[in-house]
Amino acid sequence: MPVSRIVPHCSCGGELVIVGEVRSADGWRTGFKLKCKSCGKAWTYSGGVYRQDQLETGG
Repeated sequence: MPVSRIVPHCSCGGELVIVGEVRSADGWRTGFKLKCKSCGKAWTYSGGVYRQDQLETGG
């Protein structure tokens, strides 16, 4: 039986890939910055939770 891993997905259905790290003031890694391969939306993973980054788009 092959071992599978859970791949997080964006609200559009695209796969999220790690593009950076989130670090606390003392240097500990507390999470990851992710980006959707399909639509380019930015996400953050921290504390076991995936959150879509809310960017102000002006207007």
